[in-house]
Amino acid sequence: VHHTASTSSLVGGGSGVPRPGEVTLAHLGVLFLDEIAEFQKSKLEVLRQPIEDGKVTINRVKASLTFPSQFTLVAAMNPCPCGYFGTDQCRCAERVVQSYQQKLSGPLLDRIDLQVELRTLSVEERFAAVEDGISPRLRKQVEDARQKQNERFDGTGIPFNAAIPGGAVGDFVRFSQDGLARFKELVEGARLSTRSMDRLAKVARTVADLSASLETCPQHLDEAGSYVIGGMLRENY
Repeated sequence: VHHTASTSSLVGGGSGVPRPGEVTLAHLGVLFLDEIAEFQKSKLEVLRQPIEDGKVTINRVKASLTFPSQFTLVAAMNPCPCGYFGTDQCRCAERVVQSYQQKLSGPLLDRIDLQVELRTLSVEERFAAVEDGISPRLRKQVEDARQKQNERFDGTGIPFNAAIPGGAVGDFVRFSQDGLARFKELVEGARLSTRSMDRLAKVARTVADLSASLETCPQHLDEAGSYVIGGMLRENY
């Protein structure tokens, strides 16, 4: 979706009979927003409810229509307008960088499970040989993790870890004793909201599944924290 897209093209609407927007066209698929910080902040905020509820309702005088919107949001952005923030090449003023990064509000970020910062590849990494067989190996690892989740949620109506209801996180995450202590430490140290706290637990459970671990341990929480908390985890711990 281009950053100049209108609000109605994103979530649906239009004159006459409302039409579904991109969030519905991406139902059960991927909605990719490239250069997400270039979108107007008001347009990004309308995505919060579809992400949360998996549906979007459009009200008109004569009718109210509800469209499905269970999509996977994937977004990419530069750290600043010039793209070189954090290096000697950056020429952006501090206030410009702050304004650019604040396009993504806290409530919106709270709804994005994995937030990964990528660094520039070194020359050695760019010319490194491709590792043979890595894709089949990773595919098998993911399939095994999904099978564990299928068995965990059998008969519950929950499809996977990310869909665990907030009040049931403690029932399914299965912390080890040390893992629970580390979880509390991360929540307190990073001052996580309740939503982010649940996200941290669910992402950690997925990391544990990928590691074929029955319990969610401190190392799984630390890895999950690097995605959910990101820079705050590195700064505080």
